[in-house]
Order: sequence, then structure tokens, then C-alpha cells
Amino acid sequence: MHAESMDLNIRVGGLYTCTPRWASNVPEHTDEHRFYVGVRGEAGMAIDGKLQPLRGKRVYFIPARHPTTRHCSVRYEVYWLHFRPVSPRIHARLCRMTFKSWPEARWASFRETWTRFPEFFEARSLELQLRMHALLWSALAELLATAPEPSAGEARTWETLRPAFEFMDTAFTRNPTLAELAETVHLSPIHFHRRFKAATGQTPHEYMERQRMQQARRMLAGGTDSVGAIAAACGYANPFYFSRAFKRLYGRSPLQYRRSGARAEP
Repeated sequence: MHAESMDLNIRVGGLYTCTPRWASNVPEHTDEHRFYVGVRGEAGMAIDGKLQPLRGKRVYFIPARHPTTRHCSVRYEVYWLHFRPVSPRIHARLCRMTFKSWPEARWASFRETWTRFPEFFEARSLELQLRMHALLWSALAELLATAPEPSAGEARTWETLRPAFEFMDTAFTRNPTLAELAETVHLSPIHFHRRFKAATGQTPHEYMERQRMQQARRMLAGGTDSVGAIAAACGYANPFYFSRAFKRLYGRSPLQYRRSGARAEP
């Protein structure tokens, strides 16, 4: 069996103050796991319909692929980041986990790391990158110790699909065809589609669309490019289709999202 990659793709993060504007009742599905360290205040996140409190002096792991809504009546300040293991099999195991909370004191030795989250996303120095990986893998090791191991059949499926995930994670903006994806794992398009959906709960198209939409949201929050330019950069030839797809996922059009003052957010 191929050795598991210990690399992590740390996508976005920083320090954020949540207000009622952050709240959203539109269920959000993401392929990224979330790691929060609450500073002060209180908010909440409903995961699979169950409301979980978010408070200061607590550390949280929020698994990917679970529908979530966000709640905040006053303010909640939090260090946060979104990440995903490079290994599809480890990613899938973490997706099976539930919301996890620890007292901040449990991870006090990493305080110097999480308080530097904003610095990391400005300049990804090797020193800070190593610290970030050490923090995350310490938490993930504890989580994976209780996560169910995949069956032999599931393990073989993830191993088979690995090249397709690696290809999609770099080529999603050009929306490769099903035939191209299937070719990376030497399967027919029909068999690849069936295996991928059985393993992930979503089609290859849905998987890549979420990747494109997450990139679009970051671009809308962090820059001044036009909606048309962002649509093109994320692989959408038609900006009207892009806007419709964005609103379907996030409950707001791209322009409404930008005008709300949105920036990269937990």
C-alpha cells in the first residue's frame, strides 16, 4: 500500500471577530476541516442540525462535509484556519468524526503558534509552517486514535482513487471531463463515477464545484477583481451561471456577498 502523506494543505485562516453579520441559516457544505481557538465572546454552529456553542478559551475541531449553519448574536473573537490532509484516506476518516472541543489549556504549549495564524497567511515561513503542522497533527493524532479504520475494501478504494484526488485538487479550475478523471485511475468513466460517489457521497463534478466555489469566495472577500474575472479564474465561462451556482451554495449572489463587507472568514 502507498505510504500515507503526512502533508497538510492549510488553505486560509487568521484572526476574526464574528458579529451577527457572520451568521447564516443557509446550510454550508465544505471539503475543508476547521480548527478554531476561541479568544472571547460566544457564537454557535449547528452541525448536522445540532447546535454547538463556540466560546472563548476553548479549542474546536469541526469536520468537513457536515452541513453547518452559523449563529452569533453579539461578538465572538477567534483564531481560525481551514485545512485538508493531502491523504484522501486520512481526510475521509476525519470527515467521519464529530465536532470536538477541548479546553484551551490542553493545547497551551502551542499558544505561540495559534496567535501567529495571521502572520502565517501573510508570509508562510518554514519555521511557522512547521509549527502549524505540529499543532494540527497533535490534534489530529488524538482524533484519529478514535476514528474508525476503513475496511480493507474501503482502503483499496481510497488507494485506487488517490491519483484522481491529486489531479482534481490541482486542475479543478478547468473542470476536467469525467473521462480525463477516470483515465488517471485506469477505470471506465461509469465505474469511476460510481466508486467516487460511493466513497465520498458526492459526484466528481460536485466535488470540483465546491473547490471552485471556495476559491471564488476567497477571491471575492480578499480582492477587487470583477465577478466576471473571478468566474473565469474559477473555471466558469458564463458569469451568470457562476452567480447562480454561488447563490445556490451560499444563499447570496457574489455581489451581495462582496457588498456585505465579507472577508476571509471562519
